[in-house]
Amino acid sequence: DAVVLVMKAGFSEGAMVSTPEGRKFSVDQEVQSAEIAEYVGNAFLDTRKKYVLIQGEPRVLTSEMMRVQEAVGSVLSPGQEIMIAVEH
Repeated sequence: DAVVLVMKAGFSEGAMVSTPEGRKFSVDQEVQSAEIAEYVGNAFLDTRKKYVLIQGEPRVLTSEMMRVQEAVGSVLSPGQEIMIAVEH
């Protein structure tokens, strides 16, 4: 079981990030990173999941994927992992 984040290319430099259920995170990068860290941290507390899957469309910039990965990584504990998948 994994916590899933969906990334889509935005209209400017930033990416749009949401959950599969449709919850959208802020478009402001700093606020977005904080919201993602809080969301993932809470998901791990509530469900004891081991993985975070960051799923992105091909047009998402690598730098945006890395920024989201850093936000997620800031709340991971030993034994928890990040997986990145890019749609074809």
